[in-house]
Formats: sequence, structure tokens, C-alpha cells
Amino acid sequence: MTPEEAARRIRENEEEEEEERTNKKEEGAMSIDRKTMKKYANVAELLVHAHVDEHQMFPSWKEEHALLLQTLESCEKIRDSEEEKEKIRSVFDIRWYADLTTRFHLNSFKVEYPVSASTSSSQGDFRAMMEHTLASSIRTGASNGSAIYAYGSMFNHSCAPNVNVAWPERNHLVEFVANENIKQGEQLTIAYIDLNEDWSLNVAKRRAQLEEAYGFVCECPRCVSETQN
Repeated sequence: MTPEEAARRIRENEEEEEEERTNKKEEGAMSIDRKTMKKYANVAELLVHAHVDEHQMFPSWKEEHALLLQTLESCEKIRDSEEEKEKIRSVFDIRWYADLTTRFHLNSFKVEYPVSASTSSSQGDFRAMMEHTLASSIRTGASNGSAIYAYGSMFNHSCAPNVNVAWPERNHLVEFVANENIKQGEQLTIAYIDLNEDWSLNVAKRRAQLEEAYGFVCECPRCVSETQN
């Protein structure tokens, strides 16, 4: 799916949601509509995912899925209706949960930003800032967390990316900033792995990490060049 098609789908979903809000009646109990459930069950369908057969699923996925169904079926408008429970089970089945989980894994960004701009021992000392952030996170229980961005998930990976990812406002708002001059028509890339780690200097370790986490062997210019040398 191209970025243009994805943007169109996003706009269509937003328009449908606005129309539903406009037409929604506030009075009376409403039965759960299967079409509506399907729509919200498929909110992440624009994102790339990996197909996982049931025998390949982690046991924890099945446990989490069972807890999710139990929670949904305990809702006031559902718990006393076997028909409504069956709708829930048919829409939010284990296949849906596995697809959604892989989408989250493959497309989520680890949101990282320092606790404060003054925590670095010297200007530009990124490692010191991040170490302070980690220590503060452990001490306070705070966590930056993870996030998914519809357009951001369309970037391909490179071990020498031409785009940096940052959260300058220290919130959920992300910025994608070019770190070099980019020619018209040149592909924009980001790094799927932490290139600040010492192990990332080894091409074999980078490729192994990417293959394990994302299912592909990296053939970016940097990896190809370092393999040939």
C-alpha cells in the first residue's frame, strides 16, 4: 500500500467516525453491530504484519487473548447475551489477536527522550543523558513507552539512515528529521535497531538482530559494503 493510499484510507476512516458520531442516538441501549466491531477490530490493518500460524503463537498470546475475551464478555451489555458474546468471539478471535500483536511489534516506536535537557554531563553527551533517563525511570517508575504512527510505520530500515527520529516536545509528538542532504526521489530510511550500541558496529550482529526481530536480512548499502570489505 502506497503512502497516498494509506492517507486516503485514514481520511475515509476519520470521515466515517465523524458521521457515526453525528448520527449516534444518545437514548436507549444499542445492540453491538458486527460491522462496527469489525471496523474497530481492523484499525491497524494499514500496518505491515507477519502471518503466524496458531502452532507458532507464544503461549502468552493465547493467555492474553483469553483474558481479553473474558473482559469484553463481562461488559454490561454483553454478559447476559450469548448472541453478543458470540459476536465478540467471532470478530476478536485468536487470528485477529496474533495479527494485531505482530503489527504492534513490527511498527511500534520506542519513545525515548531525556528527563531534562540539563541532565547531560556535557553538551552532546547522548549516552550520559540516556543513562540518567534510565536511572530516573527505574527510580520513579516512569516510562517513555511505545507508540505507533501511521506514516512513520512506512519507513524502511537502513543501518545508515538518512532520517532521525526524535520527540523534541518530550511527549507523544514525533519528528522525522533528515540528517543529511537528500536528493529528490531518494528513499527515506530510519533505523529499526539501536545504532548507538557497541554491538551495532558488527554487521553480522546487526543482521542477526534484524532477522530475529523483523524477519529480513539487511541488504542496506552499509551492510553490503561492510560484508564485501
